[in-house]
Amino acid sequence: MRNALNRGTLKLVLLSVGLLSTHVGMIPVELGVGGGVLVTGLVIGWYNSRHPETGALPPAAQWAFSEFGLTAFGAVIGLLAGPAAITAMREHGLPLLLSGVVVTLLPPLVALYFGRYVLRLHPMILLGALAGAQTEAASMNKIIEQSGSSTPVIGFTVCYAISNVLLAVCGPIIVFVVAG
Repeated sequence: MRNALNRGTLKLVLLSVGLLSTHVGMIPVELGVGGGVLVTGLVIGWYNSRHPETGALPPAAQWAFSEFGLTAFGAVIGLLAGPAAITAMREHGLPLLLSGVVVTLLPPLVALYFGRYVLRLHPMILLGALAGAQTEAASMNKIIEQSGSSTPVIGFTVCYAISNVLLAVCGPIIVFVVAG
């Protein structure tokens, strides 16, 4: 019972890390809830690598939690962003749509060609890295399913972690710069 209480307290403390904020000049810098969850996941993942017997779940339960977590995360983000997105589309219309298309498609295409022809990465690892850079676990799952191999995970893991950290840290900076 005491171990469960200590783990629960640790999770609460780690999630609270996301609520901390500081300022760099006039720019607020905070991890937010997503960053707090990311730090919590990293710490708990590290602890689990040292003590795999703690919190072991059957693979089917892990899959169910993973799928539910991704779906719930997408739903919450969509519900929170929806009103602001509709307002922005009413105000800016087509230029906003076109800039969104460019920002969404151009970086992965450049990374794809750079990774394949300049760095000469294996296509499986490169596709995993692209999925990780876009923080798309669903894409990674589809790549693994279609290829029948877990090789793409090699490129996914580090890119996914770096992208999540950059997303949590740079989000407030980008909003501050754009807001003027």
